[in-house]
Amino acid sequence: MNKAIDVRPATRDDWTAIERLFGPRGACGGCWCMWPRVTRPEFEAGKGDENRARFRLLVEAGEVHAVLARSGDDLVGWCSFGPRSQFIRFDNSRALRRERSPST
Repeated sequence: MNKAIDVRPATRDDWTAIERLFGPRGACGGCWCMWPRVTRPEFEAGKGDENRARFRLLVEAGEVHAVLARSGDDLVGWCSFGPRSQFIRFDNSRALRRERSPST
């Protein structure tokens, strides 16, 4: 039997839960959800502890827009969203580049 998934907004008080969900390596090789938020050199230099510290500051300042998914008492998912200006690397991605009008 599948458990229901409950989704709710993340808050600045959720750092401990987010840290537990991401695990000691920051979910994906030291990312800590910073890959889209900083330049490539900043990301590479910060992999691991520095990205973790930066992300924690953003979460605790209430500057991260996200939802947390729970199944029972277990945190099972995360999705971050927000203004495109918060995700600066998207502008350098061919797949995520904004469409340009013919006049630009």
